Amino acid sequence: MPPMPCPGCWWPVDAVAQLDGIEADIDVTDGKTVARYRFDLSNPAPDGHHGGPGAEGRIIFPVPSGSSVTDLVLSGGPETLEGRLLDADDATRIYEDIVRRLIDPALLRSLEGDMYEVRAFPVPAGEERQVSFTVTTPLLAEGEQALAEVPWSRMSPRPAAAEVSVDVDVPWEVRSAIAPGFDLDEERIDSGRIGLGWESPSTWTPDTNFRLYLSGGEGLIDTRLLAYREAHENGYFSLLFAPVIELDESVARDVVIVLDRSGSMEGDKMAQAISAAEYVLDNLGADDRFGIVDFSRYVRTFDAELRPAADAEAGIDYVRGIGAGGNTNISGALERGMEFLDGERPGTVIFLTDGLAT
Repeated sequence: MPPMPCPGCWWPVDAVAQLDGIEADIDVTDGKTVARYRFDLSNPAPDGHHGGPGAEGRIIFPVPSGSSVTDLVLSGGPETLEGRLLDADDATRIYEDIVRRLIDPALLRSLEGDMYEVRAFPVPAGEERQVSFTVTTPLLAEGEQALAEVPWSRMSPRPAAAEVSVDVDVPWEVRSAIAPGFDLDEERIDSGRIGLGWESPSTWTPDTNFRLYLSGGEGLIDTRLLAYREAHENGYFSLLFAPVIELDESVARDVVIVLDRSGSMEGDKMAQAISAAEYVLDNLGADDRFGIVDFSRYVRTFDAELRPAADAEAGIDYVRGIGAGGNTNISGALERGMEFLDGERPGTVIFLTDGLAT
């Protein structure tokens, strides 16, 4: 008999098919969380093992109240089949009939409470299948914090690769975003838009639910307390202090590229310097200005004055035409580069050289 599902647990019922990977792609908005899941299943029996019809893949998992489960797909075989959402009695009857006829189904059926079950059959010996579906949930709250959760605790007794990506786009300021037990990569776009990511180490076993807490708040410092305690055990807590995040506004600046074209730069060094200069010119802000100084024994400039970012393509064409040869007049080149900066705007001189005298 397969193990019964436990509250708050995801549980693949191993009928030979094993869980190899989990991906969760989550969008968090002001009113809801849309989580797209993919599970990689495989039948580890040898390719030549055809003594049976194939392995069954089953995943039992909880969803929060008020959620909807849609877009169930089984892929990896000759066809990609949509699953159907059925009540428990109909799902069992239809599924068992399909299994007997060896037709590939992916059937999703409701279990007790807020539990759902995905059943996929067959996974042939030595082959892989992917099961994917979408869970849409009202944005949960715990205290004054928004909560998004991937409830994969105890999902598999063996290590499985896992990856979570989260896009947050809410109309309120997010002071902090944490997932206890998970080291998140974070990219903050603006006060209410954040990209988050996490990848498992190779030996990871999914024994801890991924719970993402999003904290807003008013005032200079927002304070949040997370506490947890098992019955008859010592507990622990996390106290968060999140100051107001002031995002830097783009400031118009002047950028001067000083590029060494002396003989020692010939070959790969010249190509690398030109590539670096192109990158700088390609990434100027709309209100930035630029200048180009190139030198060997003699110092030259792209233009006697700073040029607007709109002329960056002309600057790139100029840089691509620079060739290496001659002596090295570093002092004269840097002096000319500094002359472009008048002190009225932030200025930067980027010096591209191998530092060798020729």
